[in-house]
Amino acid sequence: IGSFIWGSMSILGIPADLYYSGAGRGAGAYDTLARSWGFDGTGDYPGYLCAWSKMQMNWMEPTVISSPGRYSLQQAEHNEEAVMIRRNFPEGEYLLIENRQPVDFDAKMPQGGL
Repeated sequence: IGSFIWGSMSILGIPADLYYSGAGRGAGAYDTLARSWGFDGTGDYPGYLCAWSKMQMNWMEPTVISSPGRYSLQQAEHNEEAVMIRRNFPEGEYLLIENRQPVDFDAKMPQGGL
């Protein structure tokens, strides 16, 4: 399943190379485009697309946070929800946060979190 998703997203225009490239750790199993075989390595449970990939497809628009406060996020597996923080980051960079939990295709995730 994961390899099919990886190839399909590539055809649709998402750069399908979110894996480790030497400059960082990559998205790992948190995005099918980085590790299409998922957390357990079988390919039967590929991770969901991460918030960044969903943004590239215009499937979601994150809430931009510009001031300190308390915020909450629904789990990403059933809600197209993420937050973006641009404050104190260089131009063109940001922090994108989503709430991933071990359910459905993410069931093999070691533990949930932000």
